[in-house]
Amino acid sequence: MNSNSFYIVDDDEAVIKNIKYIIEDNNLGQIFGYSTSSLQSINEIASLKPDIVIVDYLMPEIDGIKLINKLINNSCDSIFIMLSKVSDKEMIAEAYKAGIEFFINKPINIIELKYVINKVIEKLYIQKKLNAIQKIFDDRPIKKKSYNRNKKQLSFIKIILGRIGIYGSKGYNDILRICHYVIVNDIHYDDLDLKNISMKLDMDYKISLQRIRRAASLGLRNIANLGIEDYMNEYFIEYSNPIFGFENVKMEMDHIRNKKNNGGKVNVKSFLIGLLIVSEKILFYQ
Repeated sequence: MNSNSFYIVDDDEAVIKNIKYIIEDNNLGQIFGYSTSSLQSINEIASLKPDIVIVDYLMPEIDGIKLINKLINNSCDSIFIMLSKVSDKEMIAEAYKAGIEFFINKPINIIELKYVINKVIEKLYIQKKLNAIQKIFDDRPIKKKSYNRNKKQLSFIKIILGRIGIYGSKGYNDILRICHYVIVNDIHYDDLDLKNISMKLDMDYKISLQRIRRAASLGLRNIANLGIEDYMNEYFIEYSNPIFGFENVKMEMDHIRNKKNNGGKVNVKSFLIGLLIVSEKILFYQ
């Protein structure tokens, strides 16, 4: 059986039983615990430290979002999947801001739940691998990545740019040049100084920034359209939140639907960091 651990919070025992069956019957992991009380679950989750918490939004004591906030404030590092009969977009956006990884509508679809859990398990695998690598190198001199790994990561970035529909756009080469510089020089993402990097690459900072912003805005619009067509689209799930931020994607979706005058906003630095992080995770997963 898969070693990943689960805890389920839902006031409906039938739902808990159904989720338990799906997880155990498909060898997705082990059920560490479950509760029909959101308040009671707080101490149990803190004690058991499950990898994945599946939580209902509508609970009689405190709702799922408040529960997640309490757990995160108590240094819980579980990954959260939220369930709800309510499909209000504002609530979903609030849930993503609270820290959930995926949102699933009730009634539960077995195929969708299995798909989402497998995606979360992939993320857990990457996190554990990154943590293991970090422990190995914590007390050793940092070495730059090999040429082949650098080349692979840049290839993954090209693939991502193609998937979000900005391959060959005017800002495409600017994005690749900056990402290549960051990768080769092993620059920490917190220390990303676009103005300085542009100077090092002999690029016009303002013009380059404008081209990248336009390309990223196109990517944001493309991802938003994917979400409108299919909320469970693979690329929408993979790239919407880590690269653009779910709130911006939601704003763009509402703008496309003519529900808002303005769409989502693009922060060039956050966009580039998102690309680098996603590509690095893919690299470590290889």
